[in-house]
Amino acid sequence: MPETLTLIRSKADIASVAMLNYSTSGILPTASALAIHLGLLDEEFASEFDLNVSFARSAVSTKRDSSGDGHYWIRDSDLISAMKDRSNGSDGRLVAVSFLEVSSPVVALTSSGIRSITDLKGKRLGVATTKEGFRDLGYAQQLKVYTTALSAGGLTLHDVRFVPFETDQRSAAPFGAKSDKIKSPLEVGKDIAERLQRHEFDAIAVDLASDVAHHVSIRVLYDSLDHPDYLARLHPNSLRGLVVSSHLLRERGDLVARVLARLMQAADWAKAHPKEAEDALTESLAINLDGLTGKYRNLSEGLQINLGIDKILSLKAQKNFLLRHHLLLKNFDIDPWVDHGPLVEAHELLAEWKKDGKSEAIRPPILSHPYQLSS
Repeated sequence: MPETLTLIRSKADIASVAMLNYSTSGILPTASALAIHLGLLDEEFASEFDLNVSFARSAVSTKRDSSGDGHYWIRDSDLISAMKDRSNGSDGRLVAVSFLEVSSPVVALTSSGIRSITDLKGKRLGVATTKEGFRDLGYAQQLKVYTTALSAGGLTLHDVRFVPFETDQRSAAPFGAKSDKIKSPLEVGKDIAERLQRHEFDAIAVDLASDVAHHVSIRVLYDSLDHPDYLARLHPNSLRGLVVSSHLLRERGDLVARVLARLMQAADWAKAHPKEAEDALTESLAINLDGLTGKYRNLSEGLQINLGIDKILSLKAQKNFLLRHHLLLKNFDIDPWVDHGPLVEAHELLAEWKKDGKSEAIRPPILSHPYQLSS
């Protein structure tokens, strides 16, 4: 479930709520996850008696209800959801983006005779779906991986046939379907292995090849990490973003800048202490180290948040892909959606902290964070 940081401007004013959501569905390491685990956000607001900070695992609505609740929010989550909200008229602005270099392999049984992507012509590709069908994040991610993988072999989606199969909502499907109860990665790998052996499909994009290889001999036909093109490596689950309600930006933009500065502080610490950061994230996300390092490349760089030109181009490429495949119903302009102001203020804050030595005081936590996810 998503993690939610709820910032209440005044204990007597429960209608003014800002929420910082970060998705742990699919086990995604983010600057938010690290900052919360290190206690940086607790520390930032601990001394303010008129500001209540609490954590919860619940989704955050970006729409105000009749009581006015929910008009103060910050969401750190996948940008497919954020783009769908924006497309549907959600009142929010994008203030930061991160790009996770994620391994997304396409695999086939060694015994299948399929040795490369070009051998997939005329073959059947597995597509995991949930009750949401072909409109969820998992499907969008698989579709993008297949599109770029086939292109690398001189093929298109028209050269293959998709075989959809619905996954149990209680299990973790490829690419981390949202659920309340998550099966272990090896259980997911076993399910995929058995489906390959039953010849339900000839190849499939999976979350982690080693989870399947534990049960059956497979060949990796393609991995998104190996593609030389930055935009080709992009898929829906690799882009993360902080989207903030316009109301919050107008009334308490200082809170947004302070949160961003703390996230950058966590990301800077990770770059200076990569091993400690990996240990902290594996504990925070309740995963093993191999699962983290085997899935992500240059993780400390992936934790960095910014609005550089490469990030803006990736946003536009993502939006165009979603529109092309009817995963986004309405078009919208990216540029007006992006607000650079809070990040500029956050950089100024961080520079002040560094001058005062505040940013050098981070230490890895000794005990588990009280909001650590269970496995």
